[in-house]
Amino acid sequence: MAGNTVRGVRGGWCVAAVVGGVGGAAAGQTVRSVAVEANDLVWEPWSGRLFASVPSAAGGGLADSVVPIDPWAGVLEAPIPVGVNPNILAVSDNGQYLYAGLDGEAAIQRVDLASRTPDLHFGLGIHPFSGSLMHAEDIEVVPGSPESIVVSRRNFSGSPRHEGVAVFDGAVQRPITTPRHTGSNRIEFGNDPSTLYGYNNEATDFGFRTMRVDSNGVETVFEPPFWLFVGFELDFVFDGQWAIATSGQVIDPVASVSVGEFWPFGPKAGSVVSDPANDAVFFLAGNVISIYDRDGFVLRDTIVVPGASSHTFDLWRWGADGLAFRDAGTDRVWLVNGVMVPAPHAALVLAPVAVLRRTRRSPVCGGSATAL
Repeated sequence: MAGNTVRGVRGGWCVAAVVGGVGGAAAGQTVRSVAVEANDLVWEPWSGRLFASVPSAAGGGLADSVVPIDPWAGVLEAPIPVGVNPNILAVSDNGQYLYAGLDGEAAIQRVDLASRTPDLHFGLGIHPFSGSLMHAEDIEVVPGSPESIVVSRRNFSGSPRHEGVAVFDGAVQRPITTPRHTGSNRIEFGNDPSTLYGYNNEATDFGFRTMRVDSNGVETVFEPPFWLFVGFELDFVFDGQWAIATSGQVIDPVASVSVGEFWPFGPKAGSVVSDPANDAVFFLAGNVISIYDRDGFVLRDTIVVPGASSHTFDLWRWGADGLAFRDAGTDRVWLVNGVMVPAPHAALVLAPVAVLRRTRRSPVCGGSATAL
């Protein structure tokens, strides 16, 4: 990563030494932080950029925008105005579009990433009884269909907040949606565009649901009569084989069985990212990134990020050896590079685990780069 000064209204960068845990830190591993208040963070591999949604409260020239970040140079690039209080972000798998949920407008703003300009803007519907507008809690772009998205909708006026999952082609909603009240707050596509997984993280239903997406919309097709994940406000990722929760719980969503757990986590981790090609899973909990053997469920290494707070979220693997996350405590995005995964352990043969029956302000940083 080049030592360029970050350009932007809230620019400035810092580098700190990385403190190794189990196995120590890799040679040449460094950390930088970019000063930007963010509601969400995503990685877009085609452009090689991270994108941060900047809330209205940030003020200055970055508020109400999506800001591209060059993680190799540690540079904030020109902000893209998108509307009032952008929050959840999603990018299409071909790098064509970015979608931003606007909490201040109860709408979605689409951004053309080639020109970095906003184009399509549309609402998400109206609550059938209260008349209040629906907002985006989670967004997934349909694989292979950059102009179609699936949205887990929410309200800001009551409990439960869930308003059902809906599919949009451009600004047009497909007719069939999942029910409001109890459903999937967090969603992830499975191995094909017709399979969607979802988890209820706001109520003791704790349901993990399989949904079918087709030309008519989306509907729940299977929900096991037992808990697979357990915990409020959990998030999860699907890595092509397993669904892994921020709690450390791991399931096979096709077979509907638990296959193991990464410890020590419980509800502590703010984010998780899986790297199956390197047999690794990364958990972010405060200022500590823990690297686990994916198949063996054992801890390989830890990275401590000096200056990061305990309120960290949205961990991403960027490039071949990078990690990035947002820090709501310091209003910074942290950029780690040189993270080479240690040699994998021998895979363990895992038996299904018994399941439970159901009855994101002051920045702190060093001055110069330190390579280890």
